[in-house]
Amino acid sequence: MPPDVLQPLIEANARSRRRQLVWLQGDAGWARRQAAQWLAAAGWQRVLWVGTESPEGFEGLDAAQVQRHLGREYEAVVFDAWCGFNPNAFGQSVGTLRGGGLLFLLTPPAEAWYRHDDPEHRSIAVLPYTERDVGHRFLRHLVTQLEADSRVIPVLQHQPFAVPAPLPAVTGQQPVPEPYRTEDQQQAVSAILQALEASVPLVLTADRGRGKSAALGLAAAHWLEQHGGEVLVTAPGQASVTALFERLQARLADAQLHGGELIDSRGRVRYLTPDRLMQGRVTAPCCWSMRPRRSRRRC
Repeated sequence: MPPDVLQPLIEANARSRRRQLVWLQGDAGWARRQAAQWLAAAGWQRVLWVGTESPEGFEGLDAAQVQRHLGREYEAVVFDAWCGFNPNAFGQSVGTLRGGGLLFLLTPPAEAWYRHDDPEHRSIAVLPYTERDVGHRFLRHLVTQLEADSRVIPVLQHQPFAVPAPLPAVTGQQPVPEPYRTEDQQQAVSAILQALEASVPLVLTADRGRGKSAALGLAAAHWLEQHGGEVLVTAPGQASVTALFERLQARLADAQLHGGELIDSRGRVRYLTPDRLMQGRVTAPCCWSMRPRRSRRRC
């Protein structure tokens, strides 16, 4: 994909906050070089590269580590299926892609993908079976879905690149006031604050990557602005609340962030591990449980 095609695509997706998949089919080395070149051309700084064979300049990670990045946002995600295709890790990595970002999927050619000696099969097979006994029905289904989806941009090695037709503009979206990005997010923040005022529990659910952590961060900022005091946040790991603290900092310009604690003149927001939260006496007006595995937020 030439840079003069890539940039308009990025700009169009950014305006509508649309996520899109670029499917690179070819040799592993070629696919990795292409993804690295396009990422460099786009100038993105926040990139998640899933795959242990990453090019120079990118820090690749194993599929098992992707879950630790839930709650963060990336401008682009690269999923290198040459290093193994783990469906769970793939779904989790998609959840970290911010609106307007691109997901690069690196695979063998579609017709040969299912014959690839996938390293992931070694973790699936159990005695007396081996990785050669693992079936390929899921990959065949996935290839069928990707080929049938007009929103997927296929890029094939040794074949001329076809300029993708522009996707239709997103309709029916009403403008929302700052700092919200969608009407749903605005409604979520309002519901969280109402639940806090009434001291009742609230469950907030949505697909991964749809702004739940950001909504909680905005709600925490509103709470400090209106009431002050202390807000406690808990999650399996501090990385899961990165997006929450980013929204807090953006909203409270004078606040200072120190590790897992944000201090403002009106109060503070603290991160506590679940065990510390259960052992101590909670006096804060609000406690949020961040559960990325189920994409659930409980207040």
